[in-house]
Amino acid sequence: MADKGKTVVRTVPPPLPSPATGSANPASSLQALWPYISPALDHMFTAPAEDEDPARAPAIDVGWYSGIHSNVYNYCTAQSATADSLSGADLYTQLDRYFAATARDVLLAAPAADASPPSALALPRFLGPAFARYNAAARAAGRLLHYLDRHYVKRAVDEDRGWLRAADAFAGAPPPPGLPRAELAARLRAYRLIVLKSWGWDEGEGDAAARALAEAAAEAGSAPDRVVPVNAMALRRFRTEVVDPLLAVPKAKGKKKGKKRPGADPRGRLARSVKALLEPENEEQENVQPAEDGQGEAGGGNSTAAQGSSAGMQGSGSASASGSVAAGSSARASGSGSGISASGSSSSSCSNSCIRPAPCSDEERLRLAQDLANMLRLVGVRPDHPLRKKLDGFVRAVLGIWFKECHHISGMALGNLFVSINGVVVTWVVANCLDPPGVRFPLNASRRDNHLFSVGAGPTGASLALSLLKSGVSVRLIDKLPQPRVGQKGNGIQPRTIEVLNLLGVIDDFWKRSINLKKLRLYEMPGATKVAKEIALEPVVDPAPDKPWPNLRVMGQDRFEALLFEHLAKHGCGVERGTELRSFTQDAAKVTTELVKADGSIEKAEFEFLVGCDGGHSTVRHGLGLAFLGETLHEKPMMLGDIEVKGLDDKYWHMFDSNMGGAANGETAHTYCLFRTSEVPGLATVMAGGENASDKLDTRDGIIEHFLNLTGRKDVEFGELKCASWWRPNIRMVDSLGEGRVFVAGDAAHTHSPTGAQGMNSSIQDGLALVHKKLAPLSLLDTYTSERLPVIAAMLQKTTELYNKTSKAFKEHGAAYAKASDAMWERKSELQQLGVNYRGSDIVLDERNSAKDGVPSAYGSGAGGLRAGDRAPSAPLRGAGVGKLFDVLDSARHTVLVFTVDEGKAKAVVDVVKALPSGVAQTVVIVPQGKTLDISGVQVVEDAEGHAYRTYQVGDEPTTFVVRPDGAIGAIVFEAEGVAGYFAKILGV
Repeated sequence: MADKGKTVVRTVPPPLPSPATGSANPASSLQALWPYISPALDHMFTAPAEDEDPARAPAIDVGWYSGIHSNVYNYCTAQSATADSLSGADLYTQLDRYFAATARDVLLAAPAADASPPSALALPRFLGPAFARYNAAARAAGRLLHYLDRHYVKRAVDEDRGWLRAADAFAGAPPPPGLPRAELAARLRAYRLIVLKSWGWDEGEGDAAARALAEAAAEAGSAPDRVVPVNAMALRRFRTEVVDPLLAVPKAKGKKKGKKRPGADPRGRLARSVKALLEPENEEQENVQPAEDGQGEAGGGNSTAAQGSSAGMQGSGSASASGSVAAGSSARASGSGSGISASGSSSSSCSNSCIRPAPCSDEERLRLAQDLANMLRLVGVRPDHPLRKKLDGFVRAVLGIWFKECHHISGMALGNLFVSINGVVVTWVVANCLDPPGVRFPLNASRRDNHLFSVGAGPTGASLALSLLKSGVSVRLIDKLPQPRVGQKGNGIQPRTIEVLNLLGVIDDFWKRSINLKKLRLYEMPGATKVAKEIALEPVVDPAPDKPWPNLRVMGQDRFEALLFEHLAKHGCGVERGTELRSFTQDAAKVTTELVKADGSIEKAEFEFLVGCDGGHSTVRHGLGLAFLGETLHEKPMMLGDIEVKGLDDKYWHMFDSNMGGAANGETAHTYCLFRTSEVPGLATVMAGGENASDKLDTRDGIIEHFLNLTGRKDVEFGELKCASWWRPNIRMVDSLGEGRVFVAGDAAHTHSPTGAQGMNSSIQDGLALVHKKLAPLSLLDTYTSERLPVIAAMLQKTTELYNKTSKAFKEHGAAYAKASDAMWERKSELQQLGVNYRGSDIVLDERNSAKDGVPSAYGSGAGGLRAGDRAPSAPLRGAGVGKLFDVLDSARHTVLVFTVDEGKAKAVVDVVKALPSGVAQTVVIVPQGKTLDISGVQVVEDAEGHAYRTYQVGDEPTTFVVRPDGAIGAIVFEAEGVAGYFAKILGV
């Protein structure tokens, strides 16, 4: 985060490298898998925290990170094919043992409680940073083992083994035999609400974030035999192994248990410390600042404070509806600053009636109470527990007095007052006391002109801005470059991205300006005139009913960006060129930025959200302090540039490589030159290099000299060099896609090899995945990380494998090289990204399919039939202005597809959708071929030739699909109440 106009860059230690696995396959057995995983867990839980910040877990190598993802997936899927029991159960049990042992180590390190201050404060001072450190590692472990949640936990919950079971709704007895499914579901929903209310959720507020918090607390507070997500399991073990023993009352030895006298000291170890913390014996002791504090300066500064608020708000709203708890302890848990000093509460201008703003002990007491209250909430201690009630009551009382009596603060911004208050306290004060508009939901009616600020106007930022503008959300888009970028760079547009362009309304213009992928010609050397081989880089596939655009298209990145800018202009949005983000801070309600304009002037502006699409050296990523896991390969760099060329057939790409027989000048070292002709006649991207490549290769003369030395051909003419730069493989990814109200996307979040044409395509989908959450409570924004991070990890692994295969083939010579080139240039269908899915997401709902049948990789091929989380396929339809299913989808709202001819069923769904907030969803009814249905005010279309019903696998039972604005299926349900349940979960309505 930024502090006082300066960007703070964290000092991040190098990540723990990936261990050598030898010839063993980590996915072959638990005995092989656990030694591969456990060092990563040990590093996250016990290694020194990044930047000495206990709220951040230390990083591991990106190759290891993606390797664990893949091996856990392979292990679980291999088990599911051979075992009757749920795959992953043994790994889940092993993890539970690990978390229990790790938590016990925390308890063993805890200081003894002493009834007299300041020694009595040793335990609260220890627990704050200790829990923050453990909680950060638990969150990191949950992200690392995301596939275990997808494969095992989700299936176990579907089989009634989760934190809430059917028997709970029937007083512990099994449900009555023969009870209709709809009635059982209604009974469970009603009972679930009762339970969530007991965990602090207020149904009257309709706040999905608060509901998710309550469910997360219920998961952590559940019995050890209940299956919960990995993160919640770790927090549950902290409760059973640390908190419960500290709350326990010692057994009396040889004495009868007597009745507790009023006013007697509490006998539990933690309770005694809390009593000493909240009820100092006298004023002198109350104002003592213990020498052994070691917690850092009081009033730690706006940077740490703002970060605390960010993490705190994330914790207060990041638990998903299925219970994946996320950050709940802020950076303030480390004690690196006092609880409210950053807000200015220590100012001498406070009236004497304010609660002792000057002494540090009062502020520290509030901070310690906040940390303990937050810990008890996250680990599942019930709200009615006496100690939790005492801590919550103290915090509420102190903050209430402070608000009531410090009248001079009434004109100050709310965010500035509470930047350093973390977790539940922020949520409670904002939502229940002040309740300012826009805090719980991102669309703030009081600042509708400042919804989102996007840094970087490349394909990611431009497509993100266009998506939001089409949704009616105002955007500011800046780029520090004074002029648009020049250069084709990544020019392959994959089929899934083409479908995204269709959603954005750009496809017609894109199709006119783009071209099909060309074949590659490989030349015999020396001489370089005879074609040795012609390679089709990808097979050409005929369009299908479900895939109308199945082939990759080619368009230079600079011209693609220009196309997006044209469409942005139609919405009144331009790129603010020559404008640079210098710094930013965030609090519970907004992001405050400092911008340096083209004329050197400084502007300060506030936004509800900030998205950094600002490339590999991202200012936003550095400002958030996100780890950028991975490595830069220190091999000979390649020159990449655009140049005008004549004498090479524009219908092909052209590859000249000395391994095909030698260079014309007799050079024995490997030399190569690839000309990738473009959609612009006479313009090509040149990729050149070699072991002895000249340092002048990035100049026009250097390119000409390199080409002549390699080929000897003088019939090729070179014109203007448009751009040129050196490139070296940089393979990295973040471990989180954002914090609070600030996110990263595109190259700011992941960089990798260009092989496979995945980078720009994945980046555009990052933006659209983020956009679809725009109407949701803040808690839903955390699913941006949980949904996209597995996709990025899989993409990084695939592009790295492809790059390694290509590099290996480059080392072959002569005929071996020609033969190897087949495999070198082969591209699998997965790279089309049509199989990218969110099946394991916490926010998808699938009533038709059992999760037990298997979940493919996040980059999968759609195995196991159509499921919630998959890409919504197209199909031919008949209707007014409609020729295919893609024509009815909308990037600005959900589309509810009702497959039925039953008018009553259709109207029930229509009524549910109409009850949603305006602009959230639309309904389209799809009737079978030859059928009709007339529903007033609703679009009804006919399935042409039965493709839609077959593709969506709909039989006789009416089925409804909710398609998200990003084109993914959010829900597959049978009744209108299922539609209502889905929207209640993601929108809090």
